[in-house]
Order: sequence, then structure tokens, then C-alpha cells
Amino acid sequence: MIIGVGIALPIIAIIALLIYMIGKGKNWAKLTYLVLFIVGLSLNIPALVISIFTNPLFTVLRLGDMIPAGIGLILLFRHYQPKTSDDF
Repeated sequence: MIIGVGIALPIIAIIALLIYMIGKGKNWAKLTYLVLFIVGLSLNIPALVISIFTNPLFTVLRLGDMIPAGIGLILLFRHYQPKTSDDF
């Protein structure tokens, strides 16, 4: 358990730092988050295919984790234009 905590805490700290820097508008943080998402997705796809046949519930839970993260990533890279008073 101590080893798991020792691995999880630095990962959580890195993700928290990236989210904080994304909130400050740092483009490098967005790109780093994108790369980490793609690496994680590519590593999860084989396990996802295997879990379809062995444990379908686990597949649904895993998709429930991956889909919102992907949607969030899409929203992160969308160009935002605030509405002006002329739009009403």
C-alpha cells in the first residue's frame, strides 16, 4: 500500500499542477495534458478490448472515465469567443 501511495501522490501532484497551469492560460500545460491523454489512451485500448470479454462492467466503468476526459480535452482546445452585447 505504501508503494501505491508513493506512486499515486506524485502523479496526482503533476496532474494538479497541469490543471492549475491550464487555468492560468499556459499553452505548454495544454499540450502536455494532451500528450499524457494520448499515451494513456493508447495504453488503455488493449486492456479495454480484453475487458469487454472478461468483465463488461469494468469496460463500462473504464469508458465512463475515458469519455468525459476526452470531452474535456476537446473543450480545452476549442476557441472561445465571449458574447458581446451586440449578440442579444
